[in-house]
Order: sequence, then C-alpha cells, then structure tokens
Amino acid sequence: MKRIIFLLYVMLGIFALMPSLSARHFTIDQVRFQEKRPKTESGTFAPCVEVRLGVEANMPIGKSYAVAYFFDENKKQVDQPVSAKLPLDFHKTKPFKVRFDVPDTLLKKKNNWRAVVVFGDDKDATALLVAGEKGHIRGDAFSNYAFPQKKLCSEVSQTRAASVSSVYEIQCSTNLPDYPHLTLFLKLPKGVKSAKEANGVLCLSILAGSLSEVRISLMNEETDGRFSNMLRYADKHKLVVICWGSRGLWDPSRNWDELKPEVAREADRRFDRVAAAWENGIRRLATEHGFEPRSFLLWGNSGSAQYSMRLALRKPQYFNAVFIQIPSSFDKPTKAASQVLWCLATGELESGYVRSQRFYRQCTDLGYRFIYKAVPGLGHVPHEPSQQMGLSFFDYARTLPDKPEDREKRLQEDMGSPPFWGDWLNQNVEAKGNLAMIPEALRVPLPTQEIAQKWEMQKKK
Repeated sequence: MKRIIFLLYVMLGIFALMPSLSARHFTIDQVRFQEKRPKTESGTFAPCVEVRLGVEANMPIGKSYAVAYFFDENKKQVDQPVSAKLPLDFHKTKPFKVRFDVPDTLLKKKNNWRAVVVFGDDKDATALLVAGEKGHIRGDAFSNYAFPQKKLCSEVSQTRAASVSSVYEIQCSTNLPDYPHLTLFLKLPKGVKSAKEANGVLCLSILAGSLSEVRISLMNEETDGRFSNMLRYADKHKLVVICWGSRGLWDPSRNWDELKPEVAREADRRFDRVAAAWENGIRRLATEHGFEPRSFLLWGNSGSAQYSMRLALRKPQYFNAVFIQIPSSFDKPTKAASQVLWCLATGELESGYVRSQRFYRQCTDLGYRFIYKAVPGLGHVPHEPSQQMGLSFFDYARTLPDKPEDREKRLQEDMGSPPFWGDWLNQNVEAKGNLAMIPEALRVPLPTQEIAQKWEMQKKK
C-alpha cells in the first residue's frame, strides 16, 4: 500500500523543470511517471519515466541516442545511465515515446530524486530535467547536474534541421530485376538556399553498405574520410553535391577486352540501363532545383571509381572533368568522352596497374586530355596525396570556359603545350623547355604548377 501511495505521489509530482527546446533539432516533452510498464525479464513491473521525443526534420537514426541520468537529493549520479531503444528513422510528424527504468535504489529512498533526459547526437542535443517530488527546488535546471552532454545541450544549436532540409533524394527506375532502382541524393552547400545560387555540381559515386549510410553521411556530415574531403570541397566552392551508392555490374578484376564477348555485351546492356536511369534522375533534379545539367565534376574511389568511369563514358555530355582513384578494371573508351577532362590516380602495386596503363593509352589514342599518376609503392588503399592532387585538378577544370569553342582553344594550349610534363613511369617532372628528357610514350601533361607539384610529390603513406 505504501508503495502504491509513493508511486501516485511521484506520478502527481513529476514534471519537467526546463521547457522543451523547440529551437533545436531534437525535442523532449510530455514527461510522466509510468507505474505499470511491460514486465521485465525477471517478471516484475519496472516503474519508469516516460517522455515523448521528436525531431524538427526527417532523418535516419545515425549516431542518435536517448539516455537518462538519475541523481539523488545530493545531485550525485545513481547507478549507470539508462538508454532507450530508438526507431531506425525519425519523422517530423511522428513523435515517439520512450521509457527509462527508475533505479531501485531511488525507489527505496525518498522521492526527491532527479533525472536528466538527453536526446541527440554528437552535433546537437536537448536535455530535460525531471523531478521526482511534488515540490521542486526553485531555479533548479539540468545545468546544475553533471552529465557528459551538458556542454553540448547548453550551446547554441547547430541547426541540424537546416542541414537535414538541404538534402533531397529521388528514386530512378532501372528496369533491372536485381537492381530495380537507383537513388540519387542532392545536397546543397552550406550557406546556399537554392541550387540556382550554387557555382556548379559535384557528383560523387560512393561506396556504402546501405542507403541509410549515405543519408547519414550527408545529413550529419560525418564520414570516415572516404569522401569527407569532397564534401568540404563542395561547401568551400559552393557546389551542389549529387551522389549515389555504387553497385558493381561487371567483373571488377577484368577490363572490357578481357571478358568473353557475350559477358561484355550483357554487362554493357545492364549498365546502359543504369546510365539511362541516372540521366532521367539528373533531368528531374535539374528541373526541380533549377541548376544546369552540364559541366559536372565527377569523382569515385575503388569500385565507385569504376562506376564513375563507366558512367562518364556513356553520358559525357554532363561532365566537365572526371577524377577516379584506384579503380581495378576499365571499360572501353568512347570517342564522345574525349571532350571530358580526365584524371586517374592509381598505385604501382594496385591489381589494376597494368590495366590502367592500357586504358590510359587507349584514351590518349582517341584524343583524351588525360592526367595519369601511378604512385610508387601504393596498393589498393585510400591515398590522401592523390586526392589532394585530384582537388587541384578540379580547381583547374573549374577555370575552363563554358563555351565549347573557347574551352577547346584553352585545352589545346594548356594540355597540348602545358608548362610542365610528368613521366608516369620514372615519376619525374620536367618544365616545358626540357620536354625532350621524357620519352613521348611516358609524357603526362600537367597544366598548372600546383598540379605539377602535387603530381611529383606523391609518395606512399
């Protein structure tokens, strides 16, 4: 009987001592004590604090968490923090309730305990102080209690809602039974409210285990380095990012001319459908967001580099420049793609090293403007210096004129008679006046001093 009276007393007295911070992305409200929740594994009822959580914009769970810290009358934390199970995706219009079991040590004591409930991630978080007594301490707030996220909860919100609202996605049908849809994501750069205000488009073909992984990386701007540099580059230069998760529809260990003819034809047929779906999606995004569907920069790494290369060979009219890193297999070059500026970075220990040489020669025979770099001692691993060279390559590509005739004239000068030349086999760079020092078959045009320096300085790390 005493326990029931105690629970009713707490139920009447429990309330939030801080209002829900609606200006933040994460919200907490509707706090109450739950006397009877589902039985625990031991078969007993577990009295708990129940709160309602919400978000200001749709997003996947990512690194989000909901946790409660319980304190006694001396503001000393009691027991371990209690975490709540969260849904896989958060929806603005669907707030959800979670429960935190109250430690037995507090239920057996007087009812003047406190709980700080925190909902958020490592970018932004909201905290709410819950009181377990009828009366409360005037001026009490979560800031008077020690918990790991207190500083984050006290700071000005990083406006996660604005970040989330800058990411859009569409599905494009491929008509392939085992790959029915290609999902394209569009992300606006920081400080840009519309694609019409951006300075161009950066396309990223990325390796990801799921669509949620792509969403999380774009919305939270939290990546493991695979393409974080590219996102920062887009923000710096006010470029719209369009990205998608790559998927292999070919043999990643063989070039097109190493496959049986029927196998190569089937791979072509399947990827042609993917490329058509990509094009349809790009046209939709361009119409909806108001950007020009041309002069894109395109990047890919490893398997996604193979995807990028195959896409650019089929749809070259959309691209200004393509930068690919450590692809292991290559498709048949097309004459139409010679209008695109190319950069390929690989390693001398990469399994596709010899295949990359063949692709480079086949492309240059068709008149491609092509920067090729094979890093000594590098295998199939990410390589930051190569990526920095690629960013300098993009910097150069962005200076090219828009008009086709002006662009062609500039490329004839810059790539036909550049200020520097690289020797892709011996790894040295020579100024234009010393071109004879490099055998013709080994020459790589380097149109700017910055590219030349980064091309020559690369070493395995």
